[in-house]
Amino acid sequence: MDAPPSLLIVEGNAHMLALLQRFLARQQLMTAAATSLPEARSLIAQQYYPVVLTDLFWPQDSGRELLRYIRQTSPRTRVVVMTPFGSPALHQSLQQEGAYACIPKPFSLHRLWQLLQQALQAEERATT
Repeated sequence: MDAPPSLLIVEGNAHMLALLQRFLARQQLMTAAATSLPEARSLIAQQYYPVVLTDLFWPQDSGRELLRYIRQTSPRTRVVVMTPFGSPALHQSLQQEGAYACIPKPFSLHRLWQLLQQALQAEERATT
C-alpha cells in the first residue's frame, strides 16, 4: 500500500504544478495537487497533510485565504507560501498569519527542497 501524501501542492499554473510534482517525485516525496481553492479545501478536509505548498496569488490572493483556512482547520500543518516577490514586509505579514515559510519566485528547486525538508522535519519532531 502506498504511503499517504506528505505534501499538498496548490498551484493554478499547470506548468508550474507539473514541474513541482516531477521534482518532488524525484526526491521520493508523495504529493497531492489542487488547482483551486475549493479543491484544496476538499482535499484538506479529507486527509491531513503535514505540509502545504501554495502560491500566494492564484488568483486574487487565494493563497492567503487558504493559509487562513488551514490555520483554522489544521493548525499543525506547515504552510510554505510561494510569493511573486521577496518583500520582507509581505513575508513578515504571511508569517504572522501562520505561514511556516515564504519563498520568493523565481526560486531554485534546491532552496525549495531545503525549506520543505525543514517543514517536514519540524512536523516529525512535533509528533514524536
